[in-house]
Amino acid sequence: MKYVVLLLILLVFLSGCVGQTPTAKIFRDPITIPDESYIISPRDPYADSTVNMNFEVHNLGTQTVDEVELYFIPSNFEVITITCSSPSQTIENGCVLSNMEKNDVRIVSVVLKAPSKDIIKSPTNMAVRYQLKYDYTGYRNALIPVVDDITVKQPKNPYTPSNPSDGPIELEFEPPKQGEIKKGKQVIDLRWVKKDIPFELKMKLNHVGSKDLGTVKNLIIPVGQLKIDMDGVDLVRIDSEELSCDLKQYGNSLVSEEDIEVPSELSCNLISTKQDFRGFYNMKLEASFSYTYIITKTEEFTVRPRS
Repeated sequence: MKYVVLLLILLVFLSGCVGQTPTAKIFRDPITIPDESYIISPRDPYADSTVNMNFEVHNLGTQTVDEVELYFIPSNFEVITITCSSPSQTIENGCVLSNMEKNDVRIVSVVLKAPSKDIIKSPTNMAVRYQLKYDYTGYRNALIPVVDDITVKQPKNPYTPSNPSDGPIELEFEPPKQGEIKKGKQVIDLRWVKKDIPFELKMKLNHVGSKDLGTVKNLIIPVGQLKIDMDGVDLVRIDSEELSCDLKQYGNSLVSEEDIEVPSELSCNLISTKQDFRGFYNMKLEASFSYTYIITKTEEFTVRPRS
C-alpha cells in the first residue's frame, strides 16, 4: 500500500509538469563583463611600472549589438596599449567592438603605466575608471480585453502582458481598471475595458540592470524613441481637445516628444474605437524603446614608491 501511495504522488507531480511552457530567460545585462574573466596584475604596482588588465566582454542577450565602446579614464595612469578581439576599432584610450552577436565573447587586453616616481613618495591609493557604452532596444506587448458590455460583460481571457525583453531598462504596462466587484469578502479588480468608455493607460519605465557591474547615470529614453503601436485605440477628446497624455499620437501610434528620464511613470487617457465586434476582443499594444546605456566601472590600485 505504501508503494501505491508513493506512485500516485509521483504521477500527480509529473502531471503538473507536463504541458508547462518554459519561460525564456531574460538577460537584464545583455552586455556584461563576468567577474571570473578579470585578470589584473599587479594591484600594487611600483611607480613607473606596468599593469596588465585582461577581461572578456560577453553578449548574453538575444539582440546583435552593432557597437560596444570601451573607453578608459586612466587618471594618473597612462594607457600604453589596448588590444581588442576583432572585429573592432581602436580609439584614443579605448576601442569599439563591432557587430557583437548573441553569445559573442571578445577579449580585451590593456597595458597601463603607473604614475611617475616623482609623484609617488609613499603608498598611494589610485583608481582607473572605464566606461562600457552600447545602444539597445527594449520591447513589451500587452493584450487588453475589450467587452461590448451587452452580450459580454466579463471577458473570458484576462489582461495579458508579454514577458519583458532583454535589457537593463524595462517597460511595464499597468492594466486598466474599470472598477471592482465583490464576491463575498474578496474584492476583484475589473482589469478590462468597456466599449466606448474611456480608460487610463499607465506605464512605468524602470532600471533593472545589475548595480554590481558599475555605476549607471543619466538613463534617458531620447525624444521619439518610445513608440507604442495601438490596435483600435484613440486618445480621449472632449470638444476636440485631447485629455492628458504624456505621449503624442501619430496615426495608430503614441510617440514620446521629449526625453524621458528613467525611472518614470507615464499615462494616457484612451478609448476603444473598434465598433465591428460582438462580445469581446483583445486590444493589442506593442511598445518599443531605444536608448544608450553607459556603465562606469572603477578599479582600485595601491601604487608603491620605488626604494
